[in-house]
Amino acid sequence: MIICILSGKGGAGKTFVACSLAKKLSRFSKVLLVDADVECPNASLFFEKKLADAKTVSGFVPEIDEKRCKLCYACAKVCRKNAIFYAPGKVPVIFEELCNSCGACIIVCKQNAIKKRKKKIGEVKKYEVSENLKILEGILREGEEEPMPVVKELLKEVGKISREFDFVIIDAPPGVKCNALACIEACNLAIVVAEATTFGIADAELAIRACELLRKEFFIVLNKLREENEIKEFVKAYGEKIVCKIPFSTEILHAYSAGRLPEINEIKLLVKKAVKGK
Repeated sequence: MIICILSGKGGAGKTFVACSLAKKLSRFSKVLLVDADVECPNASLFFEKKLADAKTVSGFVPEIDEKRCKLCYACAKVCRKNAIFYAPGKVPVIFEELCNSCGACIIVCKQNAIKKRKKKIGEVKKYEVSENLKILEGILREGEEEPMPVVKELLKEVGKISREFDFVIIDAPPGVKCNALACIEACNLAIVVAEATTFGIADAELAIRACELLRKEFFIVLNKLREENEIKEFVKAYGEKIVCKIPFSTEILHAYSAGRLPEINEIKLLVKKAVKGK
């Protein structure tokens, strides 16, 4: 069972739910917790662990052969990331930090003046927490703009080892960009963590729509709930999908800020759903 924990925005409580669920499930099942928020991975901070393995993720950047270049600038015109700059009469300049290694510039260059140069863009690390709990973490190298290659490599690794576990919990990146959609595609069940505010619900509805478009079964966790009147239309629309409501709590806030996962009864409802779904 591969469960994707997602949200339409950062700070909704996605990592808190993912880590709490993984911790609970690991008491009676083998669990792999996957931190796919490669731009800011922090799931491993909540566990005592030891590094078991580390793998470099490599990408490539285009490199222009000035002798072959005929100054047609087709490469710059096809680049959707605006990573290639040109001035008339000059060889194009490549901004490596903006390049997402799509290879379009190489394809359109009729002079074969653009080659691939390998570079390190991140890492995938595996940690051991206990006999039943392992963590797989993707880390984007500082200064890199494009997280998708690291997310792809992370999910590829998940595919290799997922059969060793009863549950795989993916802590997806916030939002609904390509990196989050890739995590949704990889799962059997999605759990949308919605911050119980007007703005939080608006973003959560984007994540729900993504699940619907990708035809994935999903449930909803309302987090930081103070007063339902502010979100009563959302509760009415998705009532049967809302499996638990986590109240706003300063105790939870203080524990989480200190790197601890407090025991809360609401997570038990998620565990029941996960076990039933399996």
